[in-house]
Amino acid sequence: MAWRHSPLHLGGPDAPVVVFGDRVMLREALLNLVTNALVHGGRQLSHITLTIEVSGQTAVFTVEDDGIG
Repeated sequence: MAWRHSPLHLGGPDAPVVVFGDRVMLREALLNLVTNALVHGGRQLSHITLTIEVSGQTAVFTVEDDGIG
C-alpha cells in the first residue's frame, strides 16, 4: 500500500519529554501499534495520530487511527 502523503501525525508538548524505562521495549511497543494501524487500517485509512500527554510524573502515549481494523 502506498500513500501520497504520510498518514502519521505527531502531537504533544513543545518541550522534550523524558521517559524512564527500557528504551528498546518502548520503541518496540510504539512501532508495533503504528505498524498494526498501517497493516489493519484498510484502504480508508487517512491518518494515524501518535500523541504524548504529560501529567505530573506520568506520560501517556496514545496511537489513534481512522481505519477499519
